Amino acid sequence: MATAAYIRVSTSEQDPERQYQDIKSKFDVSRKDLYADVEHGDVFTGRDGYDELMDSLNDYDKVAFEELTRLGRSAREMRDTADTLREAGVTIATVSPLREFPPDEDDAMSKLFFDILTRMAEAELERIRSRTKSGIRQAKREGKHVGNPPRGYTVEDGFLEPVEGEYERISEFIREVNKGRAKAPTARFFGVDETSYQSILENSDRYWDAEYVGDEEWRRRRVEVQNGEKELDPLGEVEA
Repeated sequence: MATAAYIRVSTSEQDPERQYQDIKSKFDVSRKDLYADVEHGDVFTGRDGYDELMDSLNDYDKVAFEELTRLGRSAREMRDTADTLREAGVTIATVSPLREFPPDEDDAMSKLFFDILTRMAEAELERIRSRTKSGIRQAKREGKHVGNPPRGYTVEDGFLEPVEGEYERISEFIREVNKGRAKAPTARFFGVDETSYQSILENSDRYWDAEYVGDEEWRRRRVEVQNGEKELDPLGEVEA
């Protein structure tokens, strides 16, 4: 049986690739077994990755998370997810702290330890949210960028600066996707990480010299390409 990895990230504050690499450094996880969701501010709008993982639990005997806060946005959500995984016979594994919770580990001390960690994780999550909101308010008053820079940028003295070459490459990636090309292979061709391309497209109008046409229009154009109604020049040897 295989190990899956689940990551939940904010588009502006966290790096999905770093979270994946942290998990991969401790557990035997391949990219095909990676499930991810993206938060937008305080609203967790996307659960496709989570739902897909829950539907695929029969394929795994272990699911790895960076930390317990990734199981849910509250102590109740964390425990509900933990119960679902245990009932499926799946081990819960975390990087911080480095610990595994087997589904048959039902002794009182283990349950108490997990409950304590869950409550500590929720308390830390609330502290982080409070500090983040305070820092964001201060940075906005100063007109500075908040959080990690988007792909293709660096931060100098608190302000975004395009990275020559990478900025143009990402902009071209957006333009090519707009033609109806498949997203994942096009991302690989332009060196855009597959865990990041969706957030790049969603924020294209804010940061890059190209604006994504939107999922509905992209799907329409993609169908035209697949049906042979629209021909595209090949991108090197990548089938897109």
